[in-house]
Amino acid sequence: MSISEFSSKFISFVFNKYLLSLLILIGFFINFFLIYIILILILLKLYLENKKIFFLILSYVLVTLLLFDFWNLKKPKLTKYNIASNVEYSIHPEIGYRPKKNRYFKEEIYLKNNKINEIQYTINEFGHRITGDENKKSKKCIFVHGGSFAFGQMLNDEQSLPFLINLKLKNNFRVYNFAFNGYGPHQFLRKLEVRYLEDYSDCSDTIVLYEMIPDHIGRVAGKRSWGDKSPRYFIKGNNLMHGGFFSKYPYKILMKIRKNFRNSKFISTFIYNPEKITNYDNQVFLKVLEQIEVKSKINFHKVNFLYVAWNLDLIKNSEIIEFIKSRNNIDINQIDFKGNKTTNEYDGHPSFLANDIISDEIIKKINLAEWLESFAFLLTLPAALP
Repeated sequence: MSISEFSSKFISFVFNKYLLSLLILIGFFINFFLIYIILILILLKLYLENKKIFFLILSYVLVTLLLFDFWNLKKPKLTKYNIASNVEYSIHPEIGYRPKKNRYFKEEIYLKNNKINEIQYTINEFGHRITGDENKKSKKCIFVHGGSFAFGQMLNDEQSLPFLINLKLKNNFRVYNFAFNGYGPHQFLRKLEVRYLEDYSDCSDTIVLYEMIPDHIGRVAGKRSWGDKSPRYFIKGNNLMHGGFFSKYPYKILMKIRKNFRNSKFISTFIYNPEKITNYDNQVFLKVLEQIEVKSKINFHKVNFLYVAWNLDLIKNSEIIEFIKSRNNIDINQIDFKGNKTTNEYDGHPSFLANDIISDEIIKKINLAEWLESFAFLLTLPAALP
């Protein structure tokens, strides 16, 4: 049997409609480059059948797609710095990934192989970043949740937002940092649902502070390249339901397909963008925020909410914007940073200066709320006198 005859039979076998369908599915699930292999087989088939016009057309298309994807595989560095990290994670069966407890982590910053800085992260016995001295006698508590902005990525312990809030309130509150890199509000909701906060159940006067960015909507929807070991929520009827982790079958298959589509610049640009936010994603995000308020009011004697929003103008859903603006909130876009850069030079997270100014705005909100509450109480005194 000649090579040409063998090739023809092999390609005919591959192009059995059932096998071809299976190969395409495997390509979507395992690696999108398998689809390019299928296209190459189609080229061979056309060539062997002397269909040269179709062969040439498909060849040009295939080469263009390959160059487009391979070119984009080499993504340019977003920073001139190299970061070496020893941060380690563990998986909680209900909450998902979190930093390992009772650990001291660090990230070293290098510029042209020279170490220029070192960032320190101290994680306590509950898997949360420390916030300084704790007034254990106080019944007033502040729970800060969110992602890397609230956690204090690329900042030392004492430069994080929760630490600064605690310091400026002079330990009158017990301040907790429940944020972590890559988190959204769904991790905090799950902590409320499984009563992971029982150690803080004696808080009689509580503030839940959520530092949000628009990307949290995609995280809640599972449309980011990380966070498969995060709690997944979906809407059934008009109710928000918990569905395990994003890594749980059969949803894991969808996560895998999205990953492969994300790796192909051509597919994600011209066919299907796996990170695109839909109206359903917005609704899930909104219901997560609503449920946080519902569960917090159940778990704590008295609770107030404060939303600290970055780039609120980038959120396209009017319901989410209206929700935030109807609450006690701080719009970062409205803060006067006096022309100072609000991000650090290493990776674009908030700088210490930004956190310092934002924490001042938060303290003003808290002090005003306490003053108004005291004033309202004084107004009731005459009526209570004999």
